Amino acid sequence: ENENEKIKFRLIVYNLGWLPGLQKANLKSETTTIAKTTIQSLQNSLQSLENEGGISIVSYRGHKEGNEEHEAVVEYLSKIDPFLFNFTFTQWPNRFSNSPCLLFIQKK
Repeated sequence: ENENEKIKFRLIVYNLGWLPGLQKANLKSETTTIAKTTIQSLQNSLQSLENEGGISIVSYRGHKEGNEEHEAVVEYLSKIDPFLFNFTFTQWPNRFSNSPCLLFIQKK
């Protein structure tokens, strides 16, 4: 693919933790998102953002894999170039400690 023909995106949305449509009671490793592939996808997404574009991530931490993925994603995003991207995330301090978080990356 020609580098000049790559598609750029204004907004990319992630919903991490549980895969849509699956019951939590049937949770197995193959029914959750995982850190390794999420970070690989984020690396590609960062390169595919338009200037001033964003990535929105909801991270569900209520199970072992979800919490590990959340920690790995925050660690990875905390190290992206601050001259190219802004990164922030929110938590709900009045809820349980593993409640969902919203993460947001903006390309400058």
